[in-house]
Amino acid sequence: MHTDSYNIGKSYVIALGDFAEGGEFTIGNETIDIKHKFLEIDGKMPHRPEPHKLGSRYSLIYFTPIPRIVNLTTREADISKTAKQARIT
Repeated sequence: MHTDSYNIGKSYVIALGDFAEGGEFTIGNETIDIKHKFLEIDGKMPHRPEPHKLGSRYSLIYFTPIPRIVNLTTREADISKTAKQARIT
């Protein structure tokens, strides 16, 4: 099992394909069928997809990532900080 550290709010998961068995998704101690059905989850709760045996399974997960400022130079970071302080952004 794992948790999602960089998500904001709820996530939505669905399992698609022509697979047999393994259309389940486990959250904590509860196992839920997600074959061709959306499930709303809190990614901060421990969860995992169950393995499938036959065919192809495609899992889609929709989530909102936490916004992060990446690779700004010191000067760009200073400008960004000043703009935020002045409420220009």
